[in-house]
Amino acid sequence: MQQLSLLGSHERGILSVAYHSQSGLFFSGAKDLMALGFDCRAPRRPALSLQHEDWVAALHAAAAPLLPHTIRTGDKRVHTWDVRFPTAPLPELPHKQHCHKQLISGLRSDALRLVSCSLDGCVLSSSVEAAAGSSSTSLSTEVLDVAAAGAAAAAAAATAAAAAACFPRAVGQQHSDWLLAVDFAETKLAAAAANGVLRLYDFSQRLLQQHECKRRCSASF
Repeated sequence: MQQLSLLGSHERGILSVAYHSQSGLFFSGAKDLMALGFDCRAPRRPALSLQHEDWVAALHAAAAPLLPHTIRTGDKRVHTWDVRFPTAPLPELPHKQHCHKQLISGLRSDALRLVSCSLDGCVLSSSVEAAAGSSSTSLSTEVLDVAAAGAAAAAAAATAAAAAACFPRAVGQQHSDWLLAVDFAETKLAAAAANGVLRLYDFSQRLLQQHECKRRCSASF
């Protein structure tokens, strides 16, 4: 593997990286409260600079079909940005409620669901499916309680993408240890804790399983 270039304009340590396929930019989040987007064709200076209020320890740039130009970042709250208009996060009122007490350490989303985990030991899951079905869903009666929230569509092109990403919010109770990483499939969610426990949740049946890892779960941000 050959090194192509050095992309470095952060003033403090980098905690997370992600590639945005639609724009061709590599994004990095750091302790300097910035998320930067780099174009490998002109790597000396960042093409985009996204200001945050705290360390940016989580990035998710997998473009959904309805949101091809967006990237999600996390400090203590989930922010959604349109890479074409990066001066401020897109207005997403429900996501202003999608926030943690400590830094977000893991963040994943698709066209229907947004999930985040944090050093506060909490998992938050939001789902368009729950709103469409008008039924409360929960990852676990012990862990998650769904709170009702609404979403309003915006008229402008930039905010239309944000409206497609507005989810009702599910609030998680706090675990006894840091959660360091999270990912999900169609019906399952996995959250990795600093104590070596991988917690598996069933989106559809409110079942909770815990699997003790033979090796400690770890994640680098």
